[in-house]
Amino acid sequence: MKMKSELFKRVAFAVVGIPVAMFLIVYGALPFLFAVIIISSISLLEFYKLAKLKKTSPNVYLGVTFNVIITLYIYFALKNTEALMCSGLIIIGFILLFMLSSFIVELWLKKENHLLNVSTTISGILYACFPFYSLILIRELHKIKEFFTNNNINLPLFFNNTQKFENFSIYFVITIFLTIWICDSAAYFLGKKFGKNKLYEAVSPKKTWEGAIAGFVFALISSVLLFHFLIPYFPFIHSIAVGIIIGIFGQIGDLIESLIKRDAGVKDSSNLIPGHGGALDRLDSALFVFPFIYIYIILIMAL
Repeated sequence: MKMKSELFKRVAFAVVGIPVAMFLIVYGALPFLFAVIIISSISLLEFYKLAKLKKTSPNVYLGVTFNVIITLYIYFALKNTEALMCSGLIIIGFILLFMLSSFIVELWLKKENHLLNVSTTISGILYACFPFYSLILIRELHKIKEFFTNNNINLPLFFNNTQKFENFSIYFVITIFLTIWICDSAAYFLGKKFGKNKLYEAVSPKKTWEGAIAGFVFALISSVLLFHFLIPYFPFIHSIAVGIIIGIFGQIGDLIESLIKRDAGVKDSSNLIPGHGGALDRLDSALFVFPFIYIYIILIMAL
């Protein structure tokens, strides 16, 4: 009965959440940007809330402000070739300024644990926000392709086989999200039914090796099939690689969030979504997937 209740909650959330997410991904533009800002900021606030349970005092306002600034910069820099060329240095500059600002604020605040306060303020951005910057870059991959083309960088043939490369960006993001969801669902339900050997009981007692293997296998299968139907010109070997990244790093992300919650002594990162916890609970599997897939796709384009 409990398993049926969990299934109902997951399906109900999927029925509402997936269409909304698909609309934002397909439409893109400012609605997508604002959605990323909102979700990443909520994830950051949840991380800071968990950190406070460990007797630290992250600078919430500073963290959220920098997240909004960096997100806006990344999105609008993609529209400008000059800004894109020096974006790496500017992002590093933002990070250094953020770190410096965190220490300066601690100079004026009469609090304890200054080192921990600064560390959690910065790590919140790295853990809860940087993955969403990668998501923006993947969704706007057509603009990066244009930058490569304008700078006479030869791209693999399949990147030049499409008249509207933006469709590739859209279908690519959709494939990632659906594969993550299928991987999570397979790991949960098949692990629940067939799991006997604990994966990492000290961190997540309910996770099993059987569930992890099922998630990995279904990530591979779903990635290959989704790419075949949505982006048929995407090479088979790369669809396998994307499935491997999701099957491994998606489940590692899940374990890491479980570690953080267990350390903080809570079951969910928040009660934002009834029956599902918070934004971090729903997106934990994606937090390491987005950056590694972005790195992989850029390596394909550049090498």
